[in-house]
Amino acid sequence: MQADVPRSGDIPKMVKAVRDRWGRVDILVNTAGVGTAVPASRETPEEFRQVVDVNLNGAYWMAPAGGPAGGTAGKATRIEVAHSGGQP
Repeated sequence: MQADVPRSGDIPKMVKAVRDRWGRVDILVNTAGVGTAVPASRETPEEFRQVVDVNLNGAYWMAPAGGPAGGTAGKATRIEVAHSGGQP
């Protein structure tokens, strides 16, 4: 299942689709991540906002899917995958 994580309104729709098909959310894997190819000193506010919206806010807004909203009473396994845009 997919959701545009910066659009928190997409997330309840995705959770509903999962619950309609499988009954509950057992495992939640957050793999969304973006980065910019410019040094922070040259990153625009819009670029920074996009990174924060996807990498931080996306994980935050997805968290309820692993709890009661996902039909699991908080017992779903959550896996958070972070990346550095290919940089060490």
